[in-house]
Amino acid sequence: MMAFGVTDLSHDVLVTPTRAQMNDIFEPDAAESRSATSSGLAKVLALFCAFLLPRTFAFISVAGVVACATLLQLVASCSKTGVMAVARPMTVAVPSMNTGQDESPTDGGSISRYPRGFWQMWALQFVGWLSVCTWSFYFSSVWAQILQAKPGTPDFDAAVQQGTQWLLYGSIVFLAAGSFLTQLSAPTGLLGGEMMSMCAAVTVMAATLAAVCLAHLSLQARYVSIVLVVLAMPISYQILANTPFAWIERQDGFDAKSRGKFTGIFNSSLAAAQATTAVLSGPLTAAFGGQLWSAYAAVVVVDIALLVFLTLGYLCRRLERRKFSSSVTGAHCMLPNGKRRPATELQKIAAQLAVAIPELGWSVCEALFIPLLIELEVPAALLSIGWAISPLFGLFLQGYVGRQSDIHGRTPFIVFFGAMSVVGLTVSPLMPLLSSKAAAGMLAMVTFGVADLSRALRWKEQMLEVATAVLSGPLTAACGGQLWSAYAAVVVVDVAILAFLTLAWCKKSGFRTMAGTWGSLRSLGLSAAALAAQLPWWPLSRRRLTLSLLAGYLLSFLNGDERRPGSRRSLFLLAAVQRFWNAVLPFFFNVDCKVEDIEELRACDQCVVAVHPHGVLSFGHYLLISGFHPDLEKALPARRRCALSAGVIFKLPVVREIALGMGCVDAHRDIAERCLCGGLSLSVVPGGEREQLLAQRGQVEKLVLKHRQGFVRLALQHGVPVVPVYVFGEAQLYKQSQLLFGLRSWVQRKLGIALVMPYGPWGLPFLKFPDPIRMVVGKPVHMPRTLHPTSADLEQNHARYVQALCDLFERNKAASGYGSHVLEIV
Repeated sequence: MMAFGVTDLSHDVLVTPTRAQMNDIFEPDAAESRSATSSGLAKVLALFCAFLLPRTFAFISVAGVVACATLLQLVASCSKTGVMAVARPMTVAVPSMNTGQDESPTDGGSISRYPRGFWQMWALQFVGWLSVCTWSFYFSSVWAQILQAKPGTPDFDAAVQQGTQWLLYGSIVFLAAGSFLTQLSAPTGLLGGEMMSMCAAVTVMAATLAAVCLAHLSLQARYVSIVLVVLAMPISYQILANTPFAWIERQDGFDAKSRGKFTGIFNSSLAAAQATTAVLSGPLTAAFGGQLWSAYAAVVVVDIALLVFLTLGYLCRRLERRKFSSSVTGAHCMLPNGKRRPATELQKIAAQLAVAIPELGWSVCEALFIPLLIELEVPAALLSIGWAISPLFGLFLQGYVGRQSDIHGRTPFIVFFGAMSVVGLTVSPLMPLLSSKAAAGMLAMVTFGVADLSRALRWKEQMLEVATAVLSGPLTAACGGQLWSAYAAVVVVDVAILAFLTLAWCKKSGFRTMAGTWGSLRSLGLSAAALAAQLPWWPLSRRRLTLSLLAGYLLSFLNGDERRPGSRRSLFLLAAVQRFWNAVLPFFFNVDCKVEDIEELRACDQCVVAVHPHGVLSFGHYLLISGFHPDLEKALPARRRCALSAGVIFKLPVVREIALGMGCVDAHRDIAERCLCGGLSLSVVPGGEREQLLAQRGQVEKLVLKHRQGFVRLALQHGVPVVPVYVFGEAQLYKQSQLLFGLRSWVQRKLGIALVMPYGPWGLPFLKFPDPIRMVVGKPVHMPRTLHPTSADLEQNHARYVQALCDLFERNKAASGYGSHVLEIV
């Protein structure tokens, strides 16, 4: 396992300097095409070795090719044009957006922001690698399970050989796809750009994994899965492995001096995906009775979920594209095409061979290593842990290697990790041949030492590692050989440091807050690990796991957050909902908003916003809570308001969480007073459930307002104005049946629940009438501060508000398309 870790770590990290080196020398399209072709050749060669040669000779043969390609880097680095390091960009003046002065990047600068869409591309690459890691490393074993072959039998070897044969055929398609990759994924290509190409690739991968999941059901399903594995998956694999690097080169503000850094961040998605696969696939497979294809099904769900999320995000941004400028806004510049440092033919060949090194090792391991471990009866838990170690190292190494290669050149890192790959590939097949446990242990320790050394830790981390190594042994021995005792000791240290930082935070926040948070999370993680050491590998059945999750959610469900203003308000959720409304509303509703006096509203520190009418859906209040319109958000920022909502909303799972995230609170008087005392504004629908029950499409719009004076009392007690808001068209969306109206009224009075019975055109329920919706925000009605208002005070100021609301209705009804409608106060 340690030998495999060395091999796997070197493959992961090698991608960063090798791919950055390709873009140093070639244009984006040429780099993409040459990289894809070189990787394809390497994959075909590695799988031919895996298919035709005995396992040990296959590993050693590939190790020899990797060694030759690595040595060529040293030869090429002595070429006349200099060391094949990062091509330094020419300094190009860029006009500043603020001063109009020309600025040029400093020689040691780095890009100060990520290009727009960077993390969406990273997420797509992550789920793509998640699919590839799960598919490639398990495919030959999954194929053996589909053919119902048992490990250790000749049938199992034959099935693995057949699965490797399909991978070999796919590698030929992989090679062919590299030659036309730019025609497929370039901005002017068939799929219309790198981002769309990545979405298409992830979709195809999900379809392929789903087909393999179903391959055991029938012979026809097996044929479909073979076709997708051989033809579709390799093309998607080429897109995944190459297009993000061409995409980053085309982005505005890209600085070639940070090429290695961004390449490393992109490559960290591979390490993250591999670690995720290693950690989660074991328990998942165990839960489904050892069926490896269950891991495929889980990845399909993740792929589809991310694609849906990114699609919704794209729709939300579609209406805001004009807000973003495509010009360079900083002092960094993209390295001009044609200005790359010239390279000799030898350097070009070496660069392409360097790109092939990771694919060589990866391909032979994916075909042979997992079946080898299964045949040796390595426990699934150990297999998962061992597989997770190397990508976790790689996850932290990627960015470091990328940044250092920007400074010191690519060649030293390619040579170092290429040598590690040779060591790992050579040692891996020899491990089962060793009969001496001592020899195997020593060899494993040497390979682990190489992997550990490759992290290049700073002296502080090295001192902590030495302290852990020295102290954990005696501590474990003192506790009877229980390894989890070392975890308990670290938890004690973490808690002590956390307590110290918490006390220091009382005087000064900032770094200590972050350190304290990290310490607490680490302590919780170690505590969980110590507990897990005492339990079986899969301790919970599905029923017990479900009950445990429900019990955990119950604590959140009953904690009374709906009575604490803003306790769970999420600005991220508010922003997401605003974008969602902006993208979706035009397709379903004809909505507009008018604010009569923005400046006067903005001058109000606090106010009580009263929304009329309630309607069947209270659609206007939902729009007000989200701040869907720019003018509305400027006048009444959603982050400074709490919305009084019916208590039944907080009894519904998921709906409760969304309402709390939007800043809603239970509609009780003491909670409303708490909001106003805390400096927040309020929004309320005075008509409530009664007005919802009376909502009816027609010329007369009824408002239940005559005896609703509670919101005016609050405004008087706190001296805040009341802002009338009328939503024209709210009551016109539906007609409402009068069936059992008496019973429904009784339920509404006793339980506070309005049993609405709406219907739209042709009597269909909840199919709305296509009427325009116009929200009009009136001028504030100022209220004198009166701590103990009398009945006369309430009547007088309530009448003032009702009159202001009626005037607002009359002033705007014609312009809103409801000139013949009248208002009735009940």
